[in-house]
Amino acid sequence: MKTLQATHIISTIPLDKLAEACRKMVSEECLNMSRKLLFMDMQLAFFVIKSNFNQNENLIIYSFEKHHRWKRLSVRPVRNGLYTLTVEATFKPEDEKPIDIVVKEIENNLILELKLFGREDILTRYNTTVRRAYPVYDIGFENRINSIIQEIQSKRIKIAGRQGLFYYTNSSYAIQTAIDAVEDIFKDITDKTRRD
Repeated sequence: MKTLQATHIISTIPLDKLAEACRKMVSEECLNMSRKLLFMDMQLAFFVIKSNFNQNENLIIYSFEKHHRWKRLSVRPVRNGLYTLTVEATFKPEDEKPIDIVVKEIENNLILELKLFGREDILTRYNTTVRRAYPVYDIGFENRINSIIQEIQSKRIKIAGRQGLFYYTNSSYAIQTAIDAVEDIFKDITDKTRRD
């Protein structure tokens, strides 16, 4: 293992992992609170399909059906009747099934139940798992998160991103939190330079 030295850090790693990494500088209460944080993993399935969707805009479908492994899919036109299809399936890490089984279940939902396209329309597919993609909220989580962040974050350590802030948000906002963290660091460095 290699140890790197840094004067400033912007962390986007999950908040519980960061607290564990900072265990020598945080209280036992902070560590205990962070160990109770839960995250959902996400499986992403990507397809390129040929279809007769009668549209030129993006299509987004959310499913709240209990028997659907997927919760959100988006379709985007590419060209000449080709579309990209991205499907998100969230799950608890302990409930994980082999990804090829999950993708087959998703395909069957889309083809047999929703009839969005035929199996022969799939030109290519790819899938991956994103660990700890989404925070799981429980009652009163905000106060615990604020306490953990206040204890870990400093002028040298800034926290950003969805997993880092334990904040269920879109990617644009998650990226903006990192930009804000960089601006805070630049401000601190500039203020210190002026004082010296």
